[in-house]
Amino acid sequence: PRYVHPVMAMHVSKDTRDKLSKWDMQLACITEKQKEGVMEMSAAATFRPLPVEIPLGICLGQDNTEVGEEPKIKVESVQQLNSWFDEVELEVHFEEERSYREYSKQLQNYSQQSQTLLTEVNKALELLEEMCEKHQSVSMKTGALYEACEKLVEDQTKLTNVAESITEKLSYFSELEKIGGKLNTPTLSATSDSFVGILARLDECIGFIENHSHYKESLTYLLRFKHYQSKALGFVKQHVVHTLRHTTQSVLPKQGEVLSENSYAQFYGKFRTSAPKIKMLMREIELRTEKAFEYATLLHDCHQCYVSQRALLLSPTVNATIEELKKIHGTNYSGLVRAGCNFLSRVCQDEYQLFFHFFTDNSSSLSGLLEMMCYSLYDALRPVVIHINHLETLADMCSILQVEILEDRVKEKGKYTVILHC
Repeated sequence: PRYVHPVMAMHVSKDTRDKLSKWDMQLACITEKQKEGVMEMSAAATFRPLPVEIPLGICLGQDNTEVGEEPKIKVESVQQLNSWFDEVELEVHFEEERSYREYSKQLQNYSQQSQTLLTEVNKALELLEEMCEKHQSVSMKTGALYEACEKLVEDQTKLTNVAESITEKLSYFSELEKIGGKLNTPTLSATSDSFVGILARLDECIGFIENHSHYKESLTYLLRFKHYQSKALGFVKQHVVHTLRHTTQSVLPKQGEVLSENSYAQFYGKFRTSAPKIKMLMREIELRTEKAFEYATLLHDCHQCYVSQRALLLSPTVNATIEELKKIHGTNYSGLVRAGCNFLSRVCQDEYQLFFHFFTDNSSSLSGLLEMMCYSLYDALRPVVIHINHLETLADMCSILQVEILEDRVKEKGKYTVILHC
């Protein structure tokens, strides 16, 4: 409750009594008799006498006023007493309500403080809402920036992959100048350590360009790579031919020279010494024969060169040996057949083994070489057999060929004498 001044409280009290009087007369639901009783009680209360304890005419005025005390009021009538009583009653009520008024002031202060705090909270909420809006705006911008960065990273990755793919594809075309420079090096030979790598790189580049013939200037690059491939294969052929010819010339008997027992050992020893480097190249060539006909052609040329050099070396020697056997055995035709077949069996065995010192795969050229040497014995025995009239001698020769040579020796020695069966 709010603070009320004592003077104002007096007026309030009178107004209240008037309202109560109106309520008694107009609003209270009482009978006429009850109303008369109330009027009588009101009249009696108006003219109440003073209490016995208070003498009539007493005056507690200024003469009896002590220092520090309030002045006494002289009461001469009931009306004054009522007024004084109302004032005292108001003061009592005022004092009783002091704590409530103070508490009301505190509440009002708290209300003001709460209102101030509420205002500050509202301001803080407004600032917080503004910060939330700004945070949302920043978040949206950050999200957009993040998406843009992701898109840039994705584009960068795609471009990097495209660049790597282009670089990888261009590397095949760039190899043309590198390989050309290596092949034009004066010190390069077929036995160089880097030569096999050059062949492999040429195959890769040619294969790539053939599979991507729609690329610009692919045909031009393909022709140039083919040219370098032919040049590299020419180095191989030149090395093989030169080595075989040089080896043949180093062991080839001079005209009129008598062959010794060591001659045949030299025929094979020299070639076996030259075989490892050639076989290394031939193995690379044989692995590529199915990929390109150039390699198959080179391998066939190497076979032919090998066979021609071996035939050049062995044909005179084999013919001379067979003629020597004919002189030794004379009319002992069975001994001639046995000795001739044994000789050719050893030669075929040695040639078969020597061939695989140079090459890995078998070849029809080797069969042709062995057939040629066998025909030398055939050409030597045919005129003799034709003129033999003794049936027992012919039967003995057939038995030697059938049992000793074809069955026993061919089965024992295997592939390198199978040509004798033919």
